[in-house]
Amino acid sequence: MSNTHKRLTSSSPIPPNIPTSFETDDGIATPIDNEIIISANDSEENNDNGLTTKGGVHAGEDPPMVANEVRVFLTNRIQGSDTSEDATPIPLWTFPIDTGDNNTYTFDSTVSALAIENVPPNTAKAAGFKVFGTVVTDGLSGTASIVGSTANVEQRDAFLGTLSLEYVIAGSAVSLMATGIGQNVFWKAVTYYTTIQDV
Repeated sequence: MSNTHKRLTSSSPIPPNIPTSFETDDGIATPIDNEIIISANDSEENNDNGLTTKGGVHAGEDPPMVANEVRVFLTNRIQGSDTSEDATPIPLWTFPIDTGDNNTYTFDSTVSALAIENVPPNTAKAAGFKVFGTVVTDGLSGTASIVGSTANVEQRDAFLGTLSLEYVIAGSAVSLMATGIGQNVFWKAVTYYTTIQDV
């Protein structure tokens, strides 16, 4: 019995095919020293899929993007936080809307609130809210209005019994307004919105 042997021309492994560019929904990222950066963020940008990607340098992004970066965005998201010191309403976020066309916007916010009692034993008191609202714009009059009233589902400590949240329109912007109590309350809101525009 005989064996046939085939000599390899090289003992080195076959190098992989390395991509020279990465195409995204918006732009192309180009590796630098065979390195590509993939990062994630959220965005107020409207996208029917709720998700988009960008590649390479994009003006206006914060933090700035670089040539070898692919950034994945969760879209249609608004974030805001603030601290109320008394019962004066404060905006957790303000979002511009287009009042020049016939549009509908729906806002679905999840809001956390935290206060530390200002008397001993200085315990933490919390509240959580789901806040839903709908805004319609009239392109003929250039105005916007809340449809019905803000709807809330809430859980709260009795200490925070007078906290409240509502959507308010001022000109061509809508704000999520928080009303606190007679001491510091820390607020954090994450909002998802959907819109039908210019029909």
